Amino acid sequence: EGLPIKINLIPYNAQSGDSPYRAPALHVQDQFMSVLRHSGKRALLRRTKGDGIMAGCGQLGGKEKV
Repeated sequence: EGLPIKINLIPYNAQSGDSPYRAPALHVQDQFMSVLRHSGKRALLRRTKGDGIMAGCGQLGGKEKV
């Protein structure tokens, strides 16, 4: 409370086809950001750019699991 913060929302990029996790649909991401903003938080929804090359939020690995 009272801290000058900004929340960066970054969708998860799946690491492989067998990952149980997926990024939420764009409208769900927008809804979540709206909830944060309406509660007085500074929030920014960043669009993914690294999912095609296996990079970005959620993974920095290759197709093989270590």
